[in-house]
Amino acid sequence: MTSGPTTHELLVYYIGDTILMDVTCTDAKGNVIDLTNAGIEWYLDAADGSSAAVCTLNNGIEIAQDGPEAGKIEITVAAEVTAKYAPGYFKDQLRIITNAGIVATQMVGLIMFKQSLNAAVQWQAAATLAGSGHVRSP
Repeated sequence: MTSGPTTHELLVYYIGDTILMDVTCTDAKGNVIDLTNAGIEWYLDAADGSSAAVCTLNNGIEIAQDGPEAGKIEITVAAEVTAKYAPGYFKDQLRIITNAGIVATQMVGLIMFKQSLNAAVQWQAAATLAGSGHVRSP
């Protein structure tokens, strides 16, 4: 059996919306990975390769309420961060470093950001939510 990251389907978000992703980390056989003391990183890059967002454990990535043994995480990118994005395709990568020292890319894929149908949404997200983000801007 070969191992490799899962490629998620195309995700579509609107500029100025919060990204919310729930992920269950598994090994090549489909067994849940215990995330106790694991390092977890999620990267979002624009089409030109520039960094759009970086999330790490307790900075945009949280262990789900089931606990680290369940292998579930929640990734959040705040609306004021996505309000700065240009429409287009982005690529993402989720990596974990287990307590046993295994480094594995869990998930990769494409995310499309579309212009909001209401232009005021983008302005409002940037103006009213500034400073309350969960991720560090690159």
